[in-house]
Amino acid sequence: MSKDYYTETQNGVILHIRVKPRAGRNCIKGISQDGRFLLVDVKAPPVKGQANKELEKFLRKLFAKEAIIVSGFQAREKYVLIRGATVEEVEKVLKRREDL
Repeated sequence: MSKDYYTETQNGVILHIRVKPRAGRNCIKGISQDGRFLLVDVKAPPVKGQANKELEKFLRKLFAKEAIIVSGFQAREKYVLIRGATVEEVEKVLKRREDL
């Protein structure tokens, strides 16, 4: 599994995410071809922060940990901190979700 789509920090793991708003459902689609981003679909539109809130809520539920956007508030490419997560926990959750 490529390791380019996350960064380990003292506070947890920062996921490098490319978001597709207005999708049919919230889901992880895979990893970008260059391996730099986790591809995530969210149902909400990119209006007044709705897609950001939906992304944080989806990731919070997926990882059972606090998820906070730290960069890319108005961009499709975002950096999201999964507070208190370890690399092993992130990889385990993602492995269960999709054959990444």
